[in-house]
Amino acid sequence: MVTAAIERIPGVTDIDISRKEKKPELKVTIDRQKASRLGLDVRTIGKTLETFFAGTTATRYREAGNEYDVEVRLRPEDRTKPEDLRDIFVTTPTGEQIGLANIATIKEGVGLTKIERKDQQRYVTVSADISGRDLGSVVADAKRAIEKIPAPPGFSCKFAGAEKERKEAFSMLIVATALGMVLVYMVMASQFESYRDPFIIFLSVPFGIVGVILALAITGLAMNIVTFISLILLIGLVVNNGIVLISYSGILRHRGYDTYQAIVDGGRSRLRPILSTTLTTLLGVASLLFVQGAGSEIWVPFAVTSIGGLTLSTLITLIMMPVLYSMFEGVKMQN
Repeated sequence: MVTAAIERIPGVTDIDISRKEKKPELKVTIDRQKASRLGLDVRTIGKTLETFFAGTTATRYREAGNEYDVEVRLRPEDRTKPEDLRDIFVTTPTGEQIGLANIATIKEGVGLTKIERKDQQRYVTVSADISGRDLGSVVADAKRAIEKIPAPPGFSCKFAGAEKERKEAFSMLIVATALGMVLVYMVMASQFESYRDPFIIFLSVPFGIVGVILALAITGLAMNIVTFISLILLIGLVVNNGIVLISYSGILRHRGYDTYQAIVDGGRSRLRPILSTTLTTLLGVASLLFVQGAGSEIWVPFAVTSIGGLTLSTLITLIMMPVLYSMFEGVKMQN
């Protein structure tokens, strides 16, 4: 049922199930009460069957420095038909031989080729490949399709493989992103010797993340490990323009300029360096958009993420950051 549910999902190909076709087998069901009255147990009977049909190494023969296993088993002509299993005898502790058919029921049936276990629980793996769609959206569709299937008691479904690795990688990258933001703020706080100016500059980072989301939404790309890595790099890039602008405005304030004049002169003198730095970075990254063939699935999302985040953060730096700086300076002067 799971296989039938996910094969209708667009982008899912090459579905495979770990439980293969069952193979014919002979099932020996031992009557434990009869066997017990005769002094036999399941282990002894099983060992006898193994010796007769699979063989058991009884001893080893040595000759001229060579060692040979001496294997005990029935002759090939005595172990070829199902009837041969019914005709074997099991020796009791008293030395009496009892026919297997007297203490067990032998039936022909089918059985599994292998039984998979994990954490002491049996499981079946349904695997598939993805083509033309991202992993996250396909998994979301698969979850919705599987939730509609009534699960029997004791059964559960869990996603593993590439989806499990993706979740683990995203968790680590989220931690790395948060750590990167903290480190960037700490470095700026130590350089400015203030908590206020780095906070103003740091406000461009959330807008850079918004730019990344907008760029991915416009291009139809999904968030993946590559875009996350690009986002971590953007944390350091997007604050550069703010550092250039706010630091120079602060220098002008120390020279005696009022807040308004410091912002105007600082913005006028730092507009060209900010635009030059941003445009050269954007043009350099834009070349990755035209990569084709092997590796394009890595470089194109990287370029889209970088362009979207850097563009919006630069606009916020030039428009909103001077406003925030004037507000904070006004509060400082009132105090």
